Amino acid sequence: MGAQTGHTAVVVGNGSPGSIATVRSLGRHGVDTVVASDLALPPSARSRYCDEFVPLPTPTDPDEYASALLSLARRPDVRTIFPGREQDAFVLASNRDAFADHVAPLWPAFETVRETHDRLALFATAASADVPVATTDPLDAVTDWTDERIVKSRYALLTGTYDRAIPSRDLHKPPSTVYLEPGQTPDRQALVERMEHVPVTQPYVRGTEFSFRALYDHGDPVVTSQIRQHRGFKYTGGASVYRESVFDPRLERAGRALLDALDWHGPAEVEFRRPTDGDEYLLMEVNPRLWASLSCDVRAGADYPWAIWRLAGGDPVAGTSDYETGVGTHLLRGEASYLYSLWTHDCPLVDPPGLGTALRELVTSFRRHPDCDYLWPSDPWPFLRDCRLAVRSHLP
Repeated sequence: MGAQTGHTAVVVGNGSPGSIATVRSLGRHGVDTVVASDLALPPSARSRYCDEFVPLPTPTDPDEYASALLSLARRPDVRTIFPGREQDAFVLASNRDAFADHVAPLWPAFETVRETHDRLALFATAASADVPVATTDPLDAVTDWTDERIVKSRYALLTGTYDRAIPSRDLHKPPSTVYLEPGQTPDRQALVERMEHVPVTQPYVRGTEFSFRALYDHGDPVVTSQIRQHRGFKYTGGASVYRESVFDPRLERAGRALLDALDWHGPAEVEFRRPTDGDEYLLMEVNPRLWASLSCDVRAGADYPWAIWRLAGGDPVAGTSDYETGVGTHLLRGEASYLYSLWTHDCPLVDPPGLGTALRELVTSFRRHPDCDYLWPSDPWPFLRDCRLAVRSHLP
C-alpha cells in the first residue's frame, strides 16, 4: 500500500528514551499518538503528547505479538507504526505484506532485517562495500587467544528462525558481551550454552563509539546525522547515556555505503568504533529501527519521527544532512548506572576511571549540555515514571 492519510501514529513504547522522543516530536507537530507496550505503563505513555495507551502481549511469542500490532494497524486512523526494539523490527518485517495492507511500512524487508541481525552476514556485505569492519570470527574458528578479545552473540536477536541451534522461535535478547582474560583459552562449551548458539569473537578495540543515523526511502537517503558517544551505561561502554552530535565526512561515506549496499528502507543506526590509535571507523552493528538516543538528533534538528510521518503520508521531505553539531543530551538514570558500574563492574580489559575524574567529567558535561532525554519541565511525568521504574528494578 502507498501513502496513508490516517492522523494517528502507533509508537511502540518499550521503556527506551527513543519512544518518548518520538511521542514528543509527533505530538508537537499535532500528530495523535498511540503508545502501545507490553510494559504496564511505560514512561512515554505518561507524556502530555500521548493520546492513548494500548497494552500489548510480551514479544516472546512473535505470532501473538504480530497479531496484536496488526489489530492496531487495521484501525482506519492509523498511518504507520514506529518500532522501538529488535523484536519490533523482526515482527514488522516478517509480516510486512500483512501490515502493508493497512499502514505505510517504513521499515526494511525481512531479509534485510535478518542480514543486519546476523553479524557475520552483515560484515560480509560491509566488506563487499569497502566499509571497514572489526575482524570477526565464529568462536570455534579461533585457536590463538594471546590477544585481548571479546565474545558476543552472532545475532542481535535470538530466535530459532535465525539459527536452528537456538531452541525456540521465541524472540529474546542475547546475553551481554563477554570480555576475556588475555592469554587464557575460554571454555567454549560454556560460552555456547550461555549464548544458545556458536557466538562470534573479535579483538578488543580501544576507542570511541560513533553512530551514523539515517532515514532512507527505498534506497535513497532522506535525513542523516551523526553522534559521538561520550559515556555508556557502564564504564566499558554499552548503550549511550551521554552523547553529542558531530559530523565527519568519512563517517558519512561509510554509513551511506553500507546502507546503499543493503538497499535500505526506513530508519537505521549504523554503529562504528574509531580506534584510539587510528582514524578509520570500524563497523560494529546496525539497528534497523529508531534508536534510544533519538532525543539528541531531534534537538540538533534531525527530526526523524516527523520525517517518517511525512513519508508515510506521501508528503515531500527535503533530503538533508543539515543539523547542528555540538548538541548533547543525557539519560539521567544511565549516568547513575555509569557511576554505579565503577564499584560493581569488573572488566579484565578496561580500567575504570577514578571516582574523582568521573565526577568531574560528569559535572562538566552537564554544564555544557544540560538537556536530558526524559526531563522536560513542560512534560514532567515521563521522567517521574522512569525514575520510579528504575528504583523498582533495583528493589528486592
